[in-house]
Amino acid sequence: MDGITKIITHPGPAHYDDLVAVALLAFHYGPHIRVERRDPTHEELDNPSVFVVDVGGRLGPELRNFDHHHNLELPCAAHQVAEWLASKFPEVWEKAVKGLRKLTWWQFMDDMDRRGPFQTAKKYGYDPSLTGPMGPLGGPLSTFAVRYFQENPWATEFLFALGDEIHNLGLEMEEGLQRLKETTDAIDLDGRLVLLNEEEGISGAPGEALAAEVVETLSKEGYTPKVAVTVTPDNRGPGWMLFRWKDHPDVDFTRIEGDPRVLFAHKGGFIAKTYERIPVSEVLGLIKASTS
Repeated sequence: MDGITKIITHPGPAHYDDLVAVALLAFHYGPHIRVERRDPTHEELDNPSVFVVDVGGRLGPELRNFDHHHNLELPCAAHQVAEWLASKFPEVWEKAVKGLRKLTWWQFMDDMDRRGPFQTAKKYGYDPSLTGPMGPLGGPLSTFAVRYFQENPWATEFLFALGDEIHNLGLEMEEGLQRLKETTDAIDLDGRLVLLNEEEGISGAPGEALAAEVVETLSKEGYTPKVAVTVTPDNRGPGWMLFRWKDHPDVDFTRIEGDPRVLFAHKGGFIAKTYERIPVSEVLGLIKASTS
C-alpha cells in the first residue's frame, strides 16, 4: 500500500469534491484503507504516509497534502488527487484522467466547489435553484452518496466501488473517443456536418467530445459548420438511425416519414430509422430532404 496508513478529510458536511478525491484514493490503495473525517494534526500534515485531503490549508503532493481553500486559483481536491495519481502511476491513471478532463461533469464539480452555485450557474447558463436540494437536479439520487460518505467514512468498500466507477468512466471516455475518431466520417452536406459511423453509436460523452473536436478542427481551418445529424447503425434493427444533433433548427425528420425506405420518423422530428442499410448516398439524400 506504498506505506500509506490513512486518509484524513474535513469533518462536517461532505461535498462531491472530498467524496470523489477519497474514492479515487480508496480505489487505488484498496478498500481496506482507513478514512477519518476530522482536522489533521501538524504531525499528520508532515507525514507522507497520511493523505490529508480537502483540509489542512496546504498543497504539497510530496507530503500527500491536497487542499485548495488557501488559494482560489488552485483546483479542487479531487482534481489535485487525480492529477497526482496520473503523474505518479501513469500506467493505471493517465488515460483515465485524460478522459475525465473531457467530461463537463468533471469541470462542473471543480467550479461548484471553488466558485459556488451562483457563479457556476452563471457560467453554465442555468438557474441555480436547479441544483439545490429541492431542484430537479438535486434530490436523493444526487445527495445519497455524499450523505452516506459523510455519515459512514469507514465504509471503504463503497468508496472503492465509487472510485472504480469513476476510473472506468474516464477510461470509457478516452477509449470511446479514440474509437469514434478512428471510425467516424465527417461529411459536409450543404454547410451542415453529418457524422457517420458504420460500427457504433455516436452518443454520450465520447460523442459530445468527438463533435466538439471535429468542429474545433474545422474552425482552425477557417470552416465553421455545426454538426446537424449523426448516422449510426440502428440499435434495434438492420437499418440506419438518423439523429438530429442538439436539435439543429434546420433538421426535421417528419419531412421524410412517407419515404418507402423510412421505417420510422419520430413525430418530434429528431430521429428517423430506415428499413435497411441503404447506401450512404441515399442516406445523405434523406437528410437533405429533411432540412429546410
